[in-house]
Amino acid sequence: FGMTYDEEKRQQVPEERWNDVVKIFEMRDDGYTYEEIAEKVGVSTGTAYRVVDRREWYEKRVQGSGLGEQITIH
Repeated sequence: FGMTYDEEKRQQVPEERWNDVVKIFEMRDDGYTYEEIAEKVGVSTGTAYRVVDRREWYEKRVQGSGLGEQITIH
């Protein structure tokens, strides 16, 4: 969710729903429940949970993308 492959199909990079991934992280850091996050962002509760559960995976993909974006951990 929120990632796609680059043109060479070698690595994953953020895509159009990337802002939703960041919003999910921010809301969870602020103490929102998965249900509240799902309703606000427009995803299922399971998707919200999986995104948060895979945070480290997302961080590694973004850092490896060369785009300079980073996920701020509160």
